[in-house]
Amino acid sequence: MLRRSPRKSPALFSSLVTLASLLAACETAPPTAERRPQTRPAASGPAGMTTQPVTQPEATQPAAAEPGPPDYVTIVARFISSDRAAAEVQVEPGNRLVIDTHNVRRLHIDRDRVPLSRRRSISLQLDGQGLEWLAHSKVVEFERSMAGEWIPVKPEQRGRP
Repeated sequence: MLRRSPRKSPALFSSLVTLASLLAACETAPPTAERRPQTRPAASGPAGMTTQPVTQPEATQPAAAEPGPPDYVTIVARFISSDRAAAEVQVEPGNRLVIDTHNVRRLHIDRDRVPLSRRRSISLQLDGQGLEWLAHSKVVEFERSMAGEWIPVKPEQRGRP
């Protein structure tokens, strides 16, 4: 025996179509930023001046640019060339230089411009890895392997990332 499904009412279908079209036409709510009414004179009239409230949007400030590394640190190569690279540098007491990087494959540090003693070794920390940068060393570049280990670049290998 076959069972007959109940017929859907044309009125129900029409109601659903109307509801769908109303929902599709809805806009998102305006931003809830509070606007302060300001007053300014209306068009000059013969008698007294009247004022009308005028709503002006609050001025938006451009986003502050992120500060880059100091001038003695240069990002030479990135792991992913299309992504942003960054180096955050901190000079600490005890002739210590701490650098945290993001997407940096090779880093050049101008030792003569680092605000630390040139006559002593520098305790260099690159992304948590400690290195002793000897005072008489000719090394100025450091390269990070795919495994995350930083190694000094020999002077004869400079310029070849």
